[in-house]
Amino acid sequence: MPMRYLGTSVNSSQYSIYKYHPPKRIYESYALFDQISAYGEFSIPSDYFDAFRVLGNFINGQDSIIAKWADFCWNSTKNRAKDKSLIISRLTDYPITARQVNESKTYFRNILQNTENIQCVWSGKNIHHSVKYDIDHLLPFSVWRNNDLWNLLPTIPSVNKEKRDRIPSPERLHESRYRIFNYWDILYNANEVRFTREIEQALLGQRISKDWKEIGIARLKDHSEYLITFRGYEKW
Repeated sequence: MPMRYLGTSVNSSQYSIYKYHPPKRIYESYALFDQISAYGEFSIPSDYFDAFRVLGNFINGQDSIIAKWADFCWNSTKNRAKDKSLIISRLTDYPITARQVNESKTYFRNILQNTENIQCVWSGKNIHHSVKYDIDHLLPFSVWRNNDLWNLLPTIPSVNKEKRDRIPSPERLHESRYRIFNYWDILYNANEVRFTREIEQALLGQRISKDWKEIGIARLKDHSEYLITFRGYEKW
């Protein structure tokens, strides 16, 4: 695997950068996370981690190459474009991904048809079924191309417009945590298999346990802090 051979041309030894830690016990179950855990774990030196984090700014974030190119395009149009985020969207648009976003949003709305009380996940204001509402990505799709159900929650259009592609702060996530928990419960009950698979793989990093919602919101806060502090995205 890449982790075994990375750096061998410099250090003439295997696992010279990524340190391999064999599994502590043998797993008998064939569930997804048991299969992953059966391979053991790995770690990297802190100085490599710091270097990767700095280099990551050129790949993803406000200082990334594509963000700087969007700034150049924005200035070239003499700010005639309505929103700079539209330029980034055009530069990174993939038709199949955009179609999947719409499919998930439609699926979510079908679930909410059987829900009596719908609240804006951010403001807490009630949303009536007769009123148009948006399905917002907790972590913006333009930043993290994740279209899982747990990352799609209802919001008032005006609030969604205000948020745009900004990253919700850990404090805002904490304030909205009970509304997020409520929708996670609705989604879990509506499609346990899909919701469990998506949130385990993309957010929890482990199998769903008794306190999975608290773990999930803690992971969201970590992602938020990282994107704001180390990637330079605008905080909301």
